[in-house]
Amino acid sequence: MRIGLSFDVDWDPEAMIEDTLNLLKRYPNVNATFFATHKSKALQKAGYEIGIHPNFKPLLMCESDKKML
Repeated sequence: MRIGLSFDVDWDPEAMIEDTLNLLKRYPNVNATFFATHKSKALQKAGYEIGIHPNFKPLLMCESDKKML
């Protein structure tokens, strides 16, 4: 059986990413894709697929929200 997981790595610290990668090493039949907002040395070395984590917040904000900022 093959399993695929996706991970949202929205500014996670390297230590947390490394812990997740170490856990995945125990399960060779699990494929993973990481969606990141930043570069991670651990992810780049691990060899998993890395996707772009979009940040849609500016698109979701209405004009009244922009005035409050």
